[in-house]
Amino acid sequence: MEPVIFKISGSLTDSPVQMEAITSMIVEKREHGGFPMIVHGGGKQINELSKKLGVEVIQHEGRRVTDHPTLEILSYTIGGSINRGIVAKLRSVNIPAVGLTGVDGFMTTASRRPPIEIQKHLIDFGLVGEISEIDPTLIEILLKNAFVPVIGCLTWSKNEGILNINADTFSNKLAHAVGATEMIMFMDVDAVLDSDKHPISELTYDEFLRGKKEGWIRDGMIPKLDTGFDSLKNGVPIVRIGSPQGFLSGISTQLIGEA
Repeated sequence: MEPVIFKISGSLTDSPVQMEAITSMIVEKREHGGFPMIVHGGGKQINELSKKLGVEVIQHEGRRVTDHPTLEILSYTIGGSINRGIVAKLRSVNIPAVGLTGVDGFMTTASRRPPIEIQKHLIDFGLVGEISEIDPTLIEILLKNAFVPVIGCLTWSKNEGILNINADTFSNKLAHAVGATEMIMFMDVDAVLDSDKHPISELTYDEFLRGKKEGWIRDGMIPKLDTGFDSLKNGVPIVRIGSPQGFLSGISTQLIGEA
């Protein structure tokens, strides 16, 4: 079995064109003997619903601070409307998808993340988990029976209950647990861009560090690439990042690990 993880940001699930491209890629993987699964967040929808409900959105370097009202919004979106929408889209092309979160089937166990230092400031991200254990049993049962798991990024802590978890981090942990042969990280742009705004087909770890230092890799791209390179270090052979439409056009960035 060759599991392939598709990580989808919430903004893409709002785009019929991008979802059509993602669906096409999943169909192709299945036709060629792959075992695709989806991990999704919900950044755009979470922010929109937060604004409607008057809940402040706070982020540091692309990562969300989660208080109790925000966690409730996450349950409505990641655990509800977004997940259902992806499952429905896959069903429309006769793909048997199953919607889940990391809370289901003892899939994940986590503890609340302690405050961390960012730019010399100690930041408490609130109700956000650090996964300590993944039990892939449920995922493996679904994959072996030709289902496509669609997993929303919520996790479980014995002391805190449901917690938020960054979708890129969750994808990394899950890839290691199921022995994924490839991780495809979807985003809004076609590829990582260099200092002249040109797409980069391959990005080494040293180039990533240089890009951060020089400022042409910044904001939410930093945690995405951190996670991607961590996945390479943890044994995922292929990690690629780009937009769904870009992938279909042959444009994306493949990450190259340390020599």
